[in-house]
Amino acid sequence: MTALTEEMKAAFATMKAFPVATASKNGWPNVVPIGFVELVDDETIWIADNFMKKTLANIRENPKVSIYVWGGRIQRAVSRSKAMSD
Repeated sequence: MTALTEEMKAAFATMKAFPVATASKNGWPNVVPIGFVELVDDETIWIADNFMKKTLANIRENPKVSIYVWGGRIQRAVSRSKAMSD
């Protein structure tokens, strides 16, 4: 898991939409903008959207997720980690 730095959290706070990338178990990518993203702690990010059926299906098949954050001097993927779904 990637721990967020203070610089990443500052950039995170300025964003309105977050590109969230997933892939199916066969490697087909899917990137969608998500508007509701919340930092829980330095290693946990919650995402939610009413229309993320493909994203959720991908997470269930392959729990690897990446969220891209930019702003200030930050322009990189900040979370390459495993996702959990309920």
